[in-house]
Amino acid sequence: MGKRIPLWAAAVVWVVTLAVGVWAQKPEKPAPASPYPYLPAKYGQIHMPSVAEWLELRFNVANGSTTRITQHFLRRHLKCSLRKDRLILTMDLEPMPSWKFYEGQGKFSGDQKRVEKDVSAAIDTAIKTTKQYFPEVKDKDIALLLFMNSEIAGQWDGGKLGLGRSKVGK
Repeated sequence: MGKRIPLWAAAVVWVVTLAVGVWAQKPEKPAPASPYPYLPAKYGQIHMPSVAEWLELRFNVANGSTTRITQHFLRRHLKCSLRKDRLILTMDLEPMPSWKFYEGQGKFSGDQKRVEKDVSAAIDTAIKTTKQYFPEVKDKDIALLLFMNSEIAGQWDGGKLGLGRSKVGK
């Protein structure tokens, strides 16, 4: 018949196998703690933004407060958003009390040429600001959604201005 292994030999093999298994195991590293004790550890994970994402963040931080940009408008904010096909800007303007051409709800009154000239001056300022961060971007690759007093008031798309709720470009 077959050979029998003594019980003590089987016990030795079992102990050696167990010891090798324990020795070979690497201790698990604890999950990195969040640098913010009030947030879960996942918020401590490293993220490397691209140069464009970093500039987008800097742009939005720098242009998120109210600033007078022309004699007719305060800019409440100017924000950019990177898209695959273009750079999308949103700008919220607040007309100065002396500029009486905005009626609200995206509607303008008075001389249309004057309104377009004044609004275009504010948009030109936004485009110049944008090109300080993204100098290589071309006008055709920029779309700007225009708000007045937080109401949609128009769109500038690749150099073409549409006021009111009109659609311009794509």
